Amino acid sequence: MTDKSKEDPVLAELRGESPEGSRLQDADKELEIVDRIQLALEEIDDGELNKTASVYDANTAAILHALDNDDDKMMDVVSAFQRQLGREMDVDDADKSTVLRLAVRVALKDAAPEVYEAAKEAHTRRITEDF
Repeated sequence: MTDKSKEDPVLAELRGESPEGSRLQDADKELEIVDRIQLALEEIDDGELNKTASVYDANTAAILHALDNDDDKMMDVVSAFQRQLGREMDVDDADKSTVLRLAVRVALKDAAPEVYEAAKEAHTRRITEDF
């Protein structure tokens, strides 16, 4: 549940029923990226958006399939990503999805740090609003 008394009025308005599609699609174009990410997280939690993302790329697919068949190399790659992000995870549970998740985060942190920080802020907001 979200504490409605502390939320941004623009986000509150967007939470209302939307006649078609996603509330995120209806969002004001001036909405900050952190607010768009937060709204997307809420829509994922509410089942309005799919939490699955896919990549259509033969080279990426080949790398992921190769890693999926080499546990040691998979753990090496995941460990390297974790170090770059300054975090620890259970490498034993690493799979193709883990590699993609971490790769996107590492790429955003390096190439678009403002988006990476906005995503962290949106996640923090969701956690604290649900408290």
